[in-house]
Amino acid sequence: MTSRKNKLLDKLYHIQKRLINNESLQVTSLLPIARIFRQESDVKAYLLFLLEESYRLFIDHATLSQHTYIYDTQKQAHYQKAITLLTPILKEDAPVYYYETALLKCLRNITKIQPGFCRISVHATRRKLLDPDLLLLESIFFYTLNYSFRSTICYQITKEFCCDFENHRFKLSSSSLARVGTLIYFFENIKNSYDAPWIYEIPTSLKEKDFASIERPIHL
Repeated sequence: MTSRKNKLLDKLYHIQKRLINNESLQVTSLLPIARIFRQESDVKAYLLFLLEESYRLFIDHATLSQHTYIYDTQKQAHYQKAITLLTPILKEDAPVYYYETALLKCLRNITKIQPGFCRISVHATRRKLLDPDLLLLESIFFYTLNYSFRSTICYQITKEFCCDFENHRFKLSSSSLARVGTLIYFFENIKNSYDAPWIYEIPTSLKEKDFASIERPIHL
């Protein structure tokens, strides 16, 4: 487990260095995250962390979205509703069916903001919605409603957290730097044992930390 975590951290530091140097990166650089978790509880903890961090960055006016589909007050309401409904499920292991009706309503409300898909190649389609904040909420609602807490979904959610979505393609750019730093901070502070799920312990100083310049040697 420690070996897999260290390999992932090395990869994230490598991504961080290249972003600092303004080098181009494929979004598939984040693929190792799809293989890091083994327990459902670990996946839930990670999803909740990304949800809360995405909301914090939105409040701090650090969103990656370049399109305005709804007013900020409306987006804030979507975030708050998501955190209220999903926290008992992702943190306290409450049954999904207790909240199923409300979750489905939230998913539909976000989907109808910009419904449908568009084809970007012969073999690929993407959501028409170009707002990564709303895509992240939509994905977490969808996976929760489908009881899908496999490690592989973490790659999709991480893309929506870290990347912009211009031209219907996820892209790691210099604007992703602080968010990659957030991922590094999460995996640096995560705790694990063979008998207990991973638990992230984020101190109150989290909001004051400069995630774009983590003070640790960059591993290659």
